[in-house]
Amino acid sequence: MSVRTLRVPFARIQALPPRRDNPSSAFADILERLAARLPGVLALVLVDSEGETVDYWTRRDPYEARVVGAQVQLFFRLVSEGLKDPPVWATFRFGPDLPRATAHPPGTAGDGSLNPVETPGTRTLYARRVGPVYTLVAEFDAAVTRMHARRALEVTERELADEGGWEAPASLWTSVRVDQDSKGRPYAVFDGQGVAQELQILGKIQGLPPRERGWRIRLSQGREMNLVREPGEFWYVDGRF
Repeated sequence: MSVRTLRVPFARIQALPPRRDNPSSAFADILERLAARLPGVLALVLVDSEGETVDYWTRRDPYEARVVGAQVQLFFRLVSEGLKDPPVWATFRFGPDLPRATAHPPGTAGDGSLNPVETPGTRTLYARRVGPVYTLVAEFDAAVTRMHARRALEVTERELADEGGWEAPASLWTSVRVDQDSKGRPYAVFDGQGVAQELQILGKIQGLPPRERGWRIRLSQGREMNLVREPGEFWYVDGRF
């Protein structure tokens, strides 16, 4: 079984408009928000346990994106069969000496990095279990080298669960909007209804990747959380806000 590659110069990837060949659903809106946080992503496909596409976001041909989604979902199912603790997510690399799969069981989230390229001509596809019967598949352009995507993917998993009506793990990160002072320090965070809560900074989070900043905060209602700002002014709190 093979997976075809769309060869487009990386500089043109962001200029390519998203493509569709059928009406979109609320799931497509969620995938579009995820695409904005994953530079160099070519396609995002949500598939069910039979490999059928639920919805998608893509810069490549929609039919080819759906085929890739079905194929990667099959690969993911094959590497998961017979395991006592099936993997939460896996990467599939295709290149000169590949394919090769790397599966990540529950509790091994690591730093959340995706490393799409190891050698020239190699590309990565990513699969993540979301909900009881669904898989999220992401295809990246071959020029992408590394990104920290854990929080963005967990936010998407939570949004898909909320839209689909299944339960998501409580520990997933949540996307929030934040007000900052002139020095870039947060002083208020907004909930899903747009209501602001003032916060107190208890300390800085150490050991984050370059260009990320994080704080331990206490909300005005007394709850303590971790708050992280990623490049692109994307803000996250750990847990449901």
